[in-house]
Amino acid sequence: MEKIQEIHKEILEGNTEILKDFPLPYCLSENKEDFVVLRKGRIVKDENRIKYFFPNSESNETNGIYCLIWGRRNEGNYGIGGTPIPDDFCIKEMKFEGDKLCLVSTKDEKIVASLKQFNKALQKIWSNFTMEELSVAFRQAPNTVLDEIRKEEMPKTVTIKNFGKFTYKKDDKAYKLVKEDIECYFSADNKAELKKVKDIFSNIEIINFIEKAKEYTVKKLLKLKNDLWLEEDEKEVTKKEFKARMKFTSLYVFSESANFYFDDGDLFWGHTIEVNVNQNLEFTDANIVGQKNKNKKGSESIETKF
Repeated sequence: MEKIQEIHKEILEGNTEILKDFPLPYCLSENKEDFVVLRKGRIVKDENRIKYFFPNSESNETNGIYCLIWGRRNEGNYGIGGTPIPDDFCIKEMKFEGDKLCLVSTKDEKIVASLKQFNKALQKIWSNFTMEELSVAFRQAPNTVLDEIRKEEMPKTVTIKNFGKFTYKKDDKAYKLVKEDIECYFSADNKAELKKVKDIFSNIEIINFIEKAKEYTVKKLLKLKNDLWLEEDEKEVTKKEFKARMKFTSLYVFSESANFYFDDGDLFWGHTIEVNVNQNLEFTDANIVGQKNKNKKGSESIETKF
């Protein structure tokens, strides 16, 4: 993944010669700002369901899944992420048609959609999905309607009860508050969204909620840790040990959901643990989403959603 990032940065600086000997199938948009690569990522299966998929952890094994790895520049920022491909759509050709990605299968089935449409169509099945569910969602991308958010002039600072004063940070495209080494963010483009954000914050009692988030994460990820992420000669981790090693680091609130982030205490070799909740603060998922440094096997994991 790091190499793909570096290659895309070179492309953005005008060095397309770097692609001459590139080993993976790829396509490049006309403006050279969208770069898509096809490769096989790693998965964890439970019978016929794919529990987790890691598009940025390369796999040549039979338990892998083909993924589109994409890079994009958006208003000066650089993002990279991945989209899974169902096994009944074997790609023989991919190219950009304007601002949309065109995929053609070996059976001459054609799908044309923007990267945002692919991302939105598949966002509900990032984990615990069947190949049939993936196949249906993947083919819905061209008809996926992207919500246009009505933007308003927003204040530079917003004070939220029980948290404090948030300041808008242009680089983060979000409001930010740092309190007792915990980073809190929220996004809102208009006053209606801001009200929803405040409603979510008003229902969060941090100490109690963090404990509940840890309990939920143990249920979701303890088995994964002990099945696939143990070091050589490392004993299985208990529920108590798992919770003790998680350290709450940041919170990001949106108008209809929120993400809680934890340092993994080296449970997953330096990755970040993300716990998702809906606007009612009901837990919806817990995942390993990224890492601060290279893990102990030398690979990297970066997940950025558009």
